[in-house]
Amino acid sequence: MMSREPYVSLCIPTNGVMEWVVPVLDSIYAEKCDTDNFEVVVTDNGQNFDFQNAMEEYQNRYSNLIYKKTDAQLFQNQVEAFKLARGQLIKFVNHRMTLLSGTVEYLIAFVKKYTETKPMAYFSNGMLNLHDKVKECSSFDEYVRTLSYWSSWSAGTAIWKSHFEQMNLDQPFNGYFPHTDIVFFEKSGDKYIVDDTVLMQEIPADVTKKGSYDLFDAFAVQYPTIIQQLYVERAVTKKTYEFIKRKNGFFVSDLYLQYMIKKRPCSYNLDGYDQAVGKYYGNIEIKVKAVLLEIKYILKKIVRGK
Repeated sequence: MMSREPYVSLCIPTNGVMEWVVPVLDSIYAEKCDTDNFEVVVTDNGQNFDFQNAMEEYQNRYSNLIYKKTDAQLFQNQVEAFKLARGQLIKFVNHRMTLLSGTVEYLIAFVKKYTETKPMAYFSNGMLNLHDKVKECSSFDEYVRTLSYWSSWSAGTAIWKSHFEQMNLDQPFNGYFPHTDIVFFEKSGDKYIVDDTVLMQEIPADVTKKGSYDLFDAFAVQYPTIIQQLYVERAVTKKTYEFIKRKNGFFVSDLYLQYMIKKRPCSYNLDGYDQAVGKYYGNIEIKVKAVLLEIKYILKKIVRGK
């Protein structure tokens, strides 16, 4: 067992899909970092006994790997992993994303740089296309606006252990997006870090093995409600709330385009669309934006073909 507090805890909540988690673990340990400097926490709410055996073998091989079976359902598994973490910085790792070479050392260096001030941080992995890869925000409002609708993406989540211990862990976390309770925990800070450096890459995945949650209830109702609540609490401005709501609306329309119009295979529950329409986004609005997005995609293909 590790004798001292590691710099970083890499938390991997999973439902036990072997072809995803094993490459993720191998990418972490391929870096050959000092195992005293980081730990890996795997929480498993699946029923794959071969996966469980494989994780126990990894535990025997690496003293800094913690594996635990849990009955935490869906996204609450994220919270279970964070509760087990001992590192100064707790970093969520999606079980379908391998770490690029140098990522573990990069995160350790981040901890050493900010260990005194401990600003809230989010690692957006290139999704925001920021001009400067690392942006320091001077207010919570600026931080939330910079993240845009990508704050719905759990893979960027990180929190200092000392901040996590200040949270009321007995209070229920958000059902679909428990990570937002973490990402938005500290609202009164004077420095927030959005790090857009690409640190991970997604494994080509069988989409039918992803989550089975109600897709449109999650992104057309629950997520914008979270952002609206920040506005109601006066944690963000009306401008920021409306900006994210608009950006997320295009994302919802893209989901409609891909899964309702093009009928792309997925594991999501799509039955909630009719119930989700109307609170934040109208049916016609979603469909018109879906058509506009398809036109945009076609034009991009034409340009690339020249």
